[in-house]
Amino acid sequence: MKLIIYGQQPSLKNSKEQAFNKKTGHFFPVNNPEVKQYIEDFDKQILGNQRKELDGDLSLVGIIYYRSNRSDLSEELLMDCLEKSKVIINDRRIVHKNIYKKIDKNNPRVEIEINQLADYQLRSE
Repeated sequence: MKLIIYGQQPSLKNSKEQAFNKKTGHFFPVNNPEVKQYIEDFDKQILGNQRKELDGDLSLVGIIYYRSNRSDLSEELLMDCLEKSKVIINDRRIVHKNIYKKIDKNNPRVEIEINQLADYQLRSE
C-alpha cells in the first residue's frame, strides 16, 4: 500500500507538555498542539479503503520531506499515526523499515509504502 501524506511532520522529541489531572493531583504528559494537529491532519488524508488494519510482519519504506534541514529524521510519529488512523493494527508489527530524509521547502510530505512480509529468514551459508 502506498500513501502520500501532505504537511510538515513535527518531531516527537521534546514535544510533550505537562497537563494536570484535578482528580489525582498529578501531572501527565500530553502532545503539544502542533503534534495534535498533525495527527488530525494525517487521519483526514487517509481514505476509507486505506484503513485496512494491516497485521503480521510489516515492512515500511518511506521518504519524509521536510521544509528545511533543521529537522532530525524521525519516524516515530509516522508510525503512531499509521496505527491511530487504522492503516496498521499496531506499530510494533513493523519489523523492517527504511526511512529517508529529503528537503522540499514548498511541499513537505511523507511518502510511504507498507507491505506485509512473508516469513523472513537469514540465509546460512
